[in-house]
Amino acid sequence: MLNFLSLSLTPTALIAVNHQLKVPKSFKVTSMDKPSTYKYPELMKKQEEKVKEKVETVVLSTTAKVKARTDRKNKAEGGDVEMSEAPADA
Repeated sequence: MLNFLSLSLTPTALIAVNHQLKVPKSFKVTSMDKPSTYKYPELMKKQEEKVKEKVETVVLSTTAKVKARTDRKNKAEGGDVEMSEAPADA
């Protein structure tokens, strides 16, 4: 809120009226500022769509450690062979 207080105290407009609140006919203002101060902002340009490049997926060190740990557990338990259920003959 304090940031806007300074804006309210600085003159931001020039209003020229006489005692009847009418604009005088012989009113002229000379400004020594450069014209770019008062120029309209440039129109926004349409941005061309950029082609997104695919980025290589990175394998984190924690992922590698977890995978190594599970591999060691599988070898310690009896190998990498998975057992499937045999069909029961009745």
